[in-house]
Amino acid sequence: MNLDKKPFSSKKFISYLFSIVVLASILTIALFTQSFGWAMVTFMTIGIITIGALSIGYVLSQAALDKFLSSVTDIMTKKKDEE
Repeated sequence: MNLDKKPFSSKKFISYLFSIVVLASILTIALFTQSFGWAMVTFMTIGIITIGALSIGYVLSQAALDKFLSSVTDIMTKKKDEE
């Protein structure tokens, strides 16, 4: 089992990176093209919260996946040792 994959070979990482780039681009374009008002502040706040939630979700899902894979690897090596 290969646990040393590069991030760009993961579909989850590619979709995470794509969503962060798109959201950051939208926020940047909105920042430079719109006048500031309550609607703009609300839009920017929602965008920043969304980027944060995506980042936290990605990190937590990767941590859970790594924990699962390490436990499976430990179980498989113990099983081989018993045989």
